[in-house]
Amino acid sequence: MTRTARRPAMAMVALTALFGATIPDAPVTAADTPVSLLGAVFQMVSHGLIAAAMFFVTGVFYERTKTLSI
Repeated sequence: MTRTARRPAMAMVALTALFGATIPDAPVTAADTPVSLLGAVFQMVSHGLIAAAMFFVTGVFYERTKTLSI
């Protein structure tokens, strides 16, 4: 570990020692819940479907008009 990479960790240790706090373990975040993971999967699937549909519609327009200009 380089000297600059250790600075944040050393600062946290110094602050916790100064204020008498404990260093937190792994914090529980919103990304750790099943609902958030399901939402992320839903968003990725919907993005893929919508992107594919947009490419399909663009291809249909191109086949009908033989031009890419709008």
